[in-house]
Amino acid sequence: MTQPAGEATWSLLDDLPDTAAEMVRAAMRPQTFKRGEVLFWEGDPGASLFVITKGAVLAEGSTLDGDIIAYSVAGSGEVVGEMALLHEDRVRSATVRAIGGAVETLELPRRELLRLREDHPEVDRFLVAVLDQRVRRLSGLLVEFRHVEAADRVRARLAELVAVFGSTIPLGQERLASLTFTTRPTVNEVLQQLQSEGIIELARQKIHIIDPDRLPPDLF
Repeated sequence: MTQPAGEATWSLLDDLPDTAAEMVRAAMRPQTFKRGEVLFWEGDPGASLFVITKGAVLAEGSTLDGDIIAYSVAGSGEVVGEMALLHEDRVRSATVRAIGGAVETLELPRRELLRLREDHPEVDRFLVAVLDQRVRRLSGLLVEFRHVEAADRVRARLAELVAVFGSTIPLGQERLASLTFTTRPTVNEVLQQLQSEGIIELARQKIHIIDPDRLPPDLF
């Protein structure tokens, strides 16, 4: 699912003329976050978007009941924070933090994006590419939720997370349950079965993947 950082990042600029693409590159600011460090908090003003160039981030948000649930994991080449840029008074809908290790990003401030769109209207194609990435992801998750059994969703999500984190997935069962739209008991049952088959090994708040080739490929 993920790509080498440079290729993944700049593929979002593929539809732009060279001059506009270079302007977007020049407006981006490199940022590094330590493991556990927050890129932005839920409720913050939406001041910029971030392209992940190395590492992975976890997006979490609060429910109406006050619980904290994991929304998604984003790895190299993916974008976070873009929705808050669509409206001036839009706030962040999730807290996004570095997980599993240090994270490197390219930050594009909202004011720079607005300036670029005014000077180079074709920059809108970059924003369209970013939103297209998000829509495709959400559409896939919706189809998965409606048509794939919970146990199969857990196995498929593990395979997807291996592409992001490698052989050690730094997530506990509660977060994995949120990411697969199921319950912790269901996740535990699936993980115990995979461990008995020698495919994974469970540790505290971590899942070690022993035999990734025996996990299913992407569902969609």
